[in-house]
Amino acid sequence: MAPTYFLDVPTIADAAAIARVHVEGWRFAYAGRVPSEHLGEGAIARRTERWEGTLAELDPARLAASYRVARDAQGVVVGFCVVAAARDENSPAELEIWSLYVRTELHGSGAARALVEDLLDGRPAYLWVADPNPRAQAFYAKLGFSADGAVMLDPDLDGLREIRMVRAAASPDAPGA
Repeated sequence: MAPTYFLDVPTIADAAAIARVHVEGWRFAYAGRVPSEHLGEGAIARRTERWEGTLAELDPARLAASYRVARDAQGVVVGFCVVAAARDENSPAELEIWSLYVRTELHGSGAARALVEDLLDGRPAYLWVADPNPRAQAFYAKLGFSADGAVMLDPDLDGLREIRMVRAAASPDAPGA
């Protein structure tokens, strides 16, 4: 089946669509696990403002190096990924997947994998993923990531437990996600 999406660098005009995908992803993954203010229409408005600011402030080279959106055939944003410099002290890799979400109807389509691989290009990286979140953890495992034993309780999300997953390098023969 041919992809129902194409990859692109986001623009400020994409901020509201990215925010909607972001909050819808949180609703799917975290409903009942994070404070409700992160899941409602107000969250979409707040995230839109943040995305507008981020996309307006970034220089074009950094934007192109770290941010991708997946668009449907009509050009509507249906997913996004941010890969940038590691934020943690003593990080296990120089790059971190900061954020990755695709609309639920694209789960299993290869869009999320394409977003990650387009930005990582086979390089080592790490990420934090909610635990339990078997779907996301299995997805990252297919891309060659594995839990390294590090755990974080996010104080901004009522102590949501997250585990760190690390990939030393791309796994070229990993099956599609």
